[in-house]
Amino acid sequence: MKKYLIIGIISLALIGSVLVGSVYLGWQNSFGWSIARMMSLPALRINETTFSVADFMADQTSINTTQETKDLTLEQKNSLIIEKLKQEGVIDSLIKQFNLEINQRDIANLEQELLLSASDKPLTENEIRETFGYSAKNFTRRVAIPYYNRLQLQKYFIFNTPNSDKDKIIKIREQLIQKPDDFSLEAKKLSGQEPIEHIVLATDLQGDYKHLLAIPAGGISGVVANADGYRLFRVSNIIADDAKGTYYQLHELFIPTTIFQEKLNEALALASEHWFIKKPQVAAAE
Repeated sequence: MKKYLIIGIISLALIGSVLVGSVYLGWQNSFGWSIARMMSLPALRINETTFSVADFMADQTSINTTQETKDLTLEQKNSLIIEKLKQEGVIDSLIKQFNLEINQRDIANLEQELLLSASDKPLTENEIRETFGYSAKNFTRRVAIPYYNRLQLQKYFIFNTPNSDKDKIIKIREQLIQKPDDFSLEAKKLSGQEPIEHIVLATDLQGDYKHLLAIPAGGISGVVANADGYRLFRVSNIIADDAKGTYYQLHELFIPTTIFQEKLNEALALASEHWFIKKPQVAAAE
């Protein structure tokens, strides 16, 4: 009995090795991929960050179920996954290079924000999978953390890198302060951008926008830097409503910036790439 048990174990090990080996040789074998995933075997290393077969398969499942990408060819899907992993690896390297703090509480809060953006009630595991294409188990690692790291790096470059977009909006602000009553007209003339009007409750002005509460009607804010660019606000009116609270009428000038993408592209060009498995076929460059 013991003899047959040992033979059975050895046979299973050999079969498992052959199946896993098929993944590393590039054969399309679903059983081999499943075993490699369960064993968390490595698939790709970008700089110092290693992604497992499980990571690749989680992204594959997501792209196969997402409405915008599910009908693409296999090669097109592979191209998107590989580009996503490359960007994640490079961003990881830059996060370490600039000693940016990873705050687990912020990640947890961001995760809740992402989930709430899809529904005003807690999502079940099936709903998370249907909405984001990832299991609840993979959501934090494959969605929330990469998204958080990207935001961290965007803010770092926006705040700390001299660039023409920042200089432009600072100069525009200096000129608009001279003519605050003509904010919309002058802002469009100076920037080429049409200011956007917002009516918001005072209680909704939080975070980067909380300082607007201290600006009187007719005043202009300082430059607000966000992950996607720079903003100026004119507090055009403050409206008190006894029933609902205080409303602020704001006019926003937004100057987008490409500084993050420029820095990311520079880092991507220098990134090292090593495949532990045979690299999946990708779509031809257009």
